Amino acid sequence: ALKLDKPGDYTLIVGERMGDESGVEFPVSIPEVPTFALDLALPVGEIHGRISTRDGTPLAGIPVNYEVEGRGSIFMLDMGRNVTSDDDGRFVLRRLKPASYTLRVGARNFGTFFGDKPNYGTVVRSGIVVKADQIVEGVDVRLDAAGKIAGKVLGADGKPAMGASVFVRDNGGRIVNPLSGCSSNADGVFEFEGAAPGAYTVSARADQLSSRESAPVQVLEGQTANVEVRLEPGTTLRVLVEDGDGKLVRAGVRVLDDAGRDFSNMLGQDAFETVMTEGFSSTEQRFGPLPSGKYRVLVTGPDGAGANKPVTLSGQDERSLRVRLQ
Repeated sequence: ALKLDKPGDYTLIVGERMGDESGVEFPVSIPEVPTFALDLALPVGEIHGRISTRDGTPLAGIPVNYEVEGRGSIFMLDMGRNVTSDDDGRFVLRRLKPASYTLRVGARNFGTFFGDKPNYGTVVRSGIVVKADQIVEGVDVRLDAAGKIAGKVLGADGKPAMGASVFVRDNGGRIVNPLSGCSSNADGVFEFEGAAPGAYTVSARADQLSSRESAPVQVLEGQTANVEVRLEPGTTLRVLVEDGDGKLVRAGVRVLDDAGRDFSNMLGQDAFETVMTEGFSSTEQRFGPLPSGKYRVLVTGPDGAGANKPVTLSGQDERSLRVRLQ
């Protein structure tokens, strides 16, 4: 039993303890009544997999971070949303709702803030669909020794930019570090540890500035690739979703650029601190700052209804967009 101060939208987390890796998030709307009965059905979907080196040697203690694709969630702020592989390299993700999931295998979350240098490169696996009560087997991942991406962030004036959060995308356009612990120093220099061999693009954000994606750079095992990005005025996109009656509702929101790259869950250190102090809204989502260009906002409501809307950003500080579900 919980005693609430007022009716409204709430998020309940069900788990054995704070930071429980199998905790389940329930968004609920509580009406203005003296007593409200609420039954919560825990999902039983699972993902099973194994992590090894290229020669098949199992890797123990490798973190597996996971998220529901296209959904705003307070779990994106929770450093406990991961499991680690056992001595045989196996991992199990439990209590999963029906959804499409992205896994980041080897990502250290906030470990980079504290100088944690991974031995293996992060591998991103997306589009893993879990249906109701389904166990998805055989999600096996092979890791290579980590490479490094080093470079410099410049301001619009060409001078080094300090404190910019750096984001890295793999060859499929997927963000490797959505919670970026990589930032530029006083000389504008940064180093991203833990890149698996392959091609990457890099972007950066600082205050209301953002960069475009860099040209692709090729990372080799155990070696360093170099890149440079330049900041320009960016726009914070504020998205509100309403139902057919014009009432604001919770919804999953994705923001894609004209190349199909997703900007939905990118969060730098300064943005993280802002969310922690100002709170997490259930009906308003903010993205960016985003570089100038054309984007498409894709929305999925709680009942599965969808909508999408184009928007063009031109460097203004903020742009508000209302999307009505069909």
